[in-house]
Amino acid sequence: GLTLSNSGSASISIAVGAASGDHATIADPVVISNTAAFTKKPGTAWAVGTAQGCLDTGSAEGFSWYHVFLLTRLDRGVVDALCPTSATWPTMPSNYTKKRRIGAVRTTWFGTAGAEIYPFSQVGDFFRWATTTATLDVNSATSGTSAVTATLSVPNGVTVLALANAMAGNTSGCYLSELTASDEAPSFGTAPQGSLGTAGGNNTMGQVQVMTDTASSIRYRCSQNSDIRINTMGWFDRRGAQ
Repeated sequence: GLTLSNSGSASISIAVGAASGDHATIADPVVISNTAAFTKKPGTAWAVGTAQGCLDTGSAEGFSWYHVFLLTRLDRGVVDALCPTSATWPTMPSNYTKKRRIGAVRTTWFGTAGAEIYPFSQVGDFFRWATTTATLDVNSATSGTSAVTATLSVPNGVTVLALANAMAGNTSGCYLSELTASDEAPSFGTAPQGSLGTAGGNNTMGQVQVMTDTASSIRYRCSQNSDIRINTMGWFDRRGAQ
């Protein structure tokens, strides 16, 4: 449970569900149970209750990631949510002592209701953009043949498995990999081969899954100095599970 969804342009809805607090141990779990769906506004300062803000500190910014934490205060059993830019340690409201990160959303610009949110959908741990993001994450006619670091449109502060559409130019093969893996050149018929491409003739397009780092970055490397285009379709977020 605890699925996130759009609730108007500037609000998110948090579904019924439960999660173990991220401070807990297997021997001593604390389960945070949300028994009724509620909405929060990432672009507005936190206040207790549904239809209120969830920003922990500072002011909201456009084109920024906000992580969504489920919170509880044990003295009253109240459950709420907070939306900091930090994926690891938000500035907690007074008396709220237990938390669990349950996802992340990205703002676009500021509308009449505050910071608006890119439309998205969620099924389990998979988040998908409801519409294509405004620009290609990589849009180059000169890929070169050396490794290049690229930033994808996925949450920062955590590692996620990105789902991306990619195009490699005529006669080029391209290999997309996580930065923690060795930098290897694409090859034809021997490891690591490549993520997409052709040995000769015509552009190729395909869909690739690749792990990002906490800066939302991956690596690509192509066999020829040609076109390379990459756009993010969605991502798998473990949401604090280990």
